[in-house]
Amino acid sequence: MKTSSHEGDELSDEIENFGETRLFAWLSLFRAPNLLTVPGDALAGFAAAGGNFSEPGNAVLAALAGLFLYGFGLVANDLFDLETDRAERPMRPLPSGRIPLPQAKAAAMLAAACGAGCAFCAGMAPGLVALALLCAILLYNTSAKRVPVVGPLVMGLCRGLDVILGAAAAGNSLRFGAAPLAAALLFILYIAAVTTIAARETEAFRGKALRFAPGAAAAAGFVLLWAAFAPEKSEAAPLDAALCAGAVGLPFFLGSALEDGAPPEAVQAAVGGLIRGLLVIQAALVAFFRPDFTAVAGVLILLFPVARRISARFYAS
Repeated sequence: MKTSSHEGDELSDEIENFGETRLFAWLSLFRAPNLLTVPGDALAGFAAAGGNFSEPGNAVLAALAGLFLYGFGLVANDLFDLETDRAERPMRPLPSGRIPLPQAKAAAMLAAACGAGCAFCAGMAPGLVALALLCAILLYNTSAKRVPVVGPLVMGLCRGLDVILGAAAAGNSLRFGAAPLAAALLFILYIAAVTTIAARETEAFRGKALRFAPGAAAAAGFVLLWAAFAPEKSEAAPLDAALCAGAVGLPFFLGSALEDGAPPEAVQAAVGGLIRGLLVIQAALVAFFRPDFTAVAGVLILLFPVARRISARFYAS
């Protein structure tokens, strides 16, 4: 998902009000608000595969692997789009020169190595999934993102593979059943829909049906999960239902603000909210599959206001 001239204005304001720092530039490059939405992908997959959070070693390794690989994807995205950004988004950290290209390339390689390393520390199976995720990231950044429909689906696949990474880490096996695959499909469709909206964030919005696509994807995913993997009755059932309702309701609420002709600022705000909505989806999945570990879901929910606050300082898309 790319940025717009709005980011240049926002960054200029930040520089004027708070002073430019190297840390600010790096956090801008890594889209700081989005980073908080990544570890929950693997945690959701870990829960869907029946992983035991009482022994969280592999869950933590999978979450870290996903986070590092996500960071690699962000830096690689800006490296591959450098010439375009020089013309259209000159205030981005790389075209503006605030982060030297050699440092950015080194950071990308380090992030990729750390991501793969964490995954292989969790086992051979998650390591292989991490390699597949690396390939998907490169496919998106080098060519797929320029192809309608294909690009958004590949972006969604990256998040879906992150879910599978967590599932593989739960038992160091690629035989983890259908539940993690259903959860991954939810992420693929949801992110594909968000990416399609984000592609239009630099212009007045058009597409009344499209604005509800993320909500429809979330709704379809949770209906499938409840139909196929309905949990046994437990004291946590009301919490499960509430989180699932929130995970579906939030994207519909955000989409309702995107009427035809909505300005780019409204589109960008909705995209940021939809990305943060992943935290609610992740929490709902953890509570759904592992109601005995609702504390994990609670931590993911608590990250939502943190990500929202950070998004006031850093561009999310």
